[in-house]
Amino acid sequence: MAALGFLGAQPVFWTVPPTILSGAHMAGTIALISGFGNLGGFLGPYLLGVAEPGTGSGATGLYAIAAILAAGVGEATTLRWVGTPITPSDPIEERTTDDTHRALRR
Repeated sequence: MAALGFLGAQPVFWTVPPTILSGAHMAGTIALISGFGNLGGFLGPYLLGVAEPGTGSGATGLYAIAAILAAGVGEATTLRWVGTPITPSDPIEERTTDDTHRALRR
């Protein structure tokens, strides 16, 4: 069931960056998101491995990960978009003009 929820949310999650960013900004944002995912894939098991021998209980590591997750959710809910997002009414042709390609060649 957990895999169903996680894998079901991925397509929805990855559609967000292209709707608010374009070009190099989108590529950088996707790289940053992937980097945080890879970091979490390393730190989660590491934290569990350090916490269990130190406390004698595997639950302590899980509580620590839950606290980090709750702190991340709290931080994410305080963020606000300050730029001008690309609205769905903007034609795609406007975003892929020669100006965009010139900016990428710099």
